[in-house]
Amino acid sequence: MQEKTLADIIKEARFKKGFSYEDLEEKSMIRMSVVQMIESGKRKKPRVNTLYELSKVLELDFVELLKLCDYIKADESSLGQIIWNARLSKNLTREELAERCFMCREGIAHIEKNEVRPRKSTLEILAEELDLNLEELLKFCGNSDIEKARLKAGLSQGQFAKKSGVDFKTIRNIENGRARPHVSTLEKIVSALPELNLQELKEKYGYFK
Repeated sequence: MQEKTLADIIKEARFKKGFSYEDLEEKSMIRMSVVQMIESGKRKKPRVNTLYELSKVLELDFVELLKLCDYIKADESSLGQIIWNARLSKNLTREELAERCFMCREGIAHIEKNEVRPRKSTLEILAEELDLNLEELLKFCGNSDIEKARLKAGLSQGQFAKKSGVDFKTIRNIENGRARPHVSTLEKIVSALPELNLQELKEKYGYFK
């Protein structure tokens, strides 16, 4: 049996409510032309806010609409994906979430892209605003691969900085999740800690996306 498309779901829900296009436009403030494009299948991925307004008026599951439009992923194998999914599920932009958490938009973006390792205090605020389990979030914030390899080699951050030729402050910020290293920096790090895999580190920091 073929799964229902977004067009099918919106059209059926509108018919079930007995709404004309004009009725739906008045109640949702979504332009009639936009709804018609969705129902015809010409607009397969409407804006998140459009889905939110339609879900309220037509009594549909907003999160399911987000999944159907591939805005959020069922796979929550990274901290960034969990934050992304939760933010969209609450119909919040990065700017809105940042304002609520007393952060900057770029900070939210870096977390969602898994480019930084946020502090526990930051995760506490995000968990509260997004109704997430703090303990689950903290599981993603153990020592970084680089830090683990450095400690295994018995090197302090200062010794490692000297051996790798990478600035001490940069090493500290990378291990604390406050900086996204350049590829050239990763190459220096791997040369000093051969057990690390350069390709895996590049993927982790988003250089192959």
